[in-house]
Amino acid sequence: MYSLALVALSCLTGATPAADGRFPDPVRLLRSRPELPARVVEAVVRGASADPRDRFGSRGELVASWRSGHRRAVRRVEA
Repeated sequence: MYSLALVALSCLTGATPAADGRFPDPVRLLRSRPELPARVVEAVVRGASADPRDRFGSRGELVASWRSGHRRAVRRVEA
């Protein structure tokens, strides 16, 4: 789940890991994207936590958290 959260962080912010493989602080990076729903930010921050005990326990938990915030951010576009 940690790797998935880092991929999401990179996709959402354009951030790449430093030479030592570490990402900058996720909270600071995501502040540059104020349009993101709070639940999406929370899901990425929790998933990318440095302490494994603070991360999601399963893929299902991460997906549920992401979806709860993402649905509100998606607008239907009429063709």
